Amino acid sequence: MVTTSGQTAALPGRLCRRERLLFNALCALRMASTWGTICLPTQRGPSQSIFGLLSQHNELWTYWAEKTVTSEFVIDCLNNFVSQSQKITLLMMDNARIHTSKAFQACLPGWEEKGLLIFYLPAYSPHLNRIERLWQKVKYEWLKAPDYANTQTLHSALKHIFDQFG
Repeated sequence: MVTTSGQTAALPGRLCRRERLLFNALCALRMASTWGTICLPTQRGPSQSIFGLLSQHNELWTYWAEKTVTSEFVIDCLNNFVSQSQKITLLMMDNARIHTSKAFQACLPGWEEKGLLIFYLPAYSPHLNRIERLWQKVKYEWLKAPDYANTQTLHSALKHIFDQFG
């Protein structure tokens, strides 16, 4: 049993063709500081944030922001996704503040009417969220230090990675 918008529901054992299971997470990447010939990601400076949705069949939807991500940004992303989706979608989310804000919670009934059901994962369980493993691969294996040189190189490298994914 899992919780969706304050109600308890049974998560089906198998999804039919008209249903889809998605995992969601936010990936934030910072630009680099160059020191000599070494290029390292920093904790300050411009950033590239990506709100992603990953299906059980490795379909990936990404929404990009060159700013701090807020609940409003996530709401806009999900509204865009719902407007294009033809399937009942079960979305697994963590309990980040941007996913539990009053504005976000107010959108849940409307999304449910349109076939987007949101289930919250238990706290401190990124291992249950498939897209977290994708972000780990992107950040620590697929992106190389030179990719962080500036916003354009980072954006190009990420676009190349996501175009090849799936």
